[in-house]
Amino acid sequence: MRQTGGTYPERLPFTGETARGGVLLRGVAWLYGLFMAVTLAACLWFPGRIDYLRAEFSRVFLPNGLLVGLGLLCCACLFLLARWLGPRIRHRRAALLVASLLLLATQVMTVWQYYFFTDWDVQGLLDLSYLVSRGLDTSDYAAYFSRYPNNLLLGWFFSVVRKAALRFGLARFEYGLLLLVQCLINTATGALLALLLHELRRDPVLTVFGYELYVLLVGLSPWVSIPYSDSMGLLFPCLIAWLTFRRLRGGLGRTLLRWGLIGVCACIGYRIKPQILILLMAIFLVGLLRQRVRTLRQGLASLGGLAAGFLCASLLCGALVNSLPLTLDPEAEFGPAHFLMMGLNTETMGVYRREDVEFSASFATREERDRANLEQAGERLQAMGAGGFLRLMVQKTLTNYADGTFCWDGEGEFYVSKIEREPSPLGDFLRELYYSGEWGGRYFPLWANFVQMLWLAVLLLSCFSGLSGPDARRDCLMLGILGLSLFELLFEARSRYLFTYVPLYITLAVYGADALRRRVRRP
Repeated sequence: MRQTGGTYPERLPFTGETARGGVLLRGVAWLYGLFMAVTLAACLWFPGRIDYLRAEFSRVFLPNGLLVGLGLLCCACLFLLARWLGPRIRHRRAALLVASLLLLATQVMTVWQYYFFTDWDVQGLLDLSYLVSRGLDTSDYAAYFSRYPNNLLLGWFFSVVRKAALRFGLARFEYGLLLLVQCLINTATGALLALLLHELRRDPVLTVFGYELYVLLVGLSPWVSIPYSDSMGLLFPCLIAWLTFRRLRGGLGRTLLRWGLIGVCACIGYRIKPQILILLMAIFLVGLLRQRVRTLRQGLASLGGLAAGFLCASLLCGALVNSLPLTLDPEAEFGPAHFLMMGLNTETMGVYRREDVEFSASFATREERDRANLEQAGERLQAMGAGGFLRLMVQKTLTNYADGTFCWDGEGEFYVSKIEREPSPLGDFLRELYYSGEWGGRYFPLWANFVQMLWLAVLLLSCFSGLSGPDARRDCLMLGILGLSLFELLFEARSRYLFTYVPLYITLAVYGADALRRRVRRP
């Protein structure tokens, strides 16, 4: 008998629903639906009426109201394809392996045709890894990584890939190897999403539908060609969700192993993209709200495994980072107060501002910097008032959500140098499709409007995910995305910061599509 939805208490660290917790979590489902509806309404109404970071870029898009309709039509076609294909898949694992290999081959073949070199933080990581891999002086990058130490783990990893390329005589392809790693991560995330959907819904049609959305929105995204935390961290939210919700039988040993692995993933993900930790916080908050501890031993095993895994991964990451030949100043680190201050800057509408960086860098110690940042943030809040704060929240919502390209061509000097290639029909088409702005791809508006319509349709479908009935696992994803959205509203805004969570948005869109399908079928 096929099972869809429902609550599986054994997949969370707590079990046994409490009355108050059930009421609160029903509120989470309604709050998520309301938040997504308001967000989508803002994306439909305010572009062209209010200024925000990507307002000029959004002129590439057709009217968002039209794109939502086209997106729903596209989703309907994808769903019909999934209805035809899903029941015909007899060997699920083999089919997923074939689909993953095809996606990986497509990514490798296409990325090689259009990748280019960019600037901003990506260039700093590439420069550091180049110097480390060749034993050269890295002192010029001490100031940057002292301010932003969260990028150090990626710097170490990039240097390892470069060293491996040098050792095996592949120096010409060391950048390509970094992109290959990102293709592997992207492909693995798609496979994990399929496994997660199978675990959550037990419906091959919904699994295929979600995987189709992933391939079109993420699998074919050009962000796979930019070696940075947005693509490198893509795997971890989906992996944490799958490890948490996967059904396992066994005693305390398996509980310890499961939560130990989740702790490792959460720690590594946090060192790559801090927002990844929000999902784990949401999982435990849902557990606390909805459940009572089944047994003391079970609860201690969950918490102990998580703590042990997180601690071990933290020690390992610290050792790897400390192995870099880089002398850092711990007092130069920019903390959350800096990003809160920058997120309240009305001049840049809550986005990066050089003057804010210079202001924070003018203080010698973290204590002085944090105090000054908080004072500046308070002054900005007082100056803008309630109306100004609401306007800023609308602007940041549009910056975060009204861009299905996830801020493509929106960072620093995005296009720095092209790769000289022999003309070819495929390569020429891909470069015209993904290049924009100063490089003027003729077909770029086609891709931009396509992903915009899919993204808006995913947001709309996810509004209805709460109609699928009580489900603690779905509530974890909802609360995680609400936490992520609140994080981006308070701190620096960027739509690419949502990219690592797109598989979870797709999961909730699948919930919503299933809920709508059931209501249409209901007599």
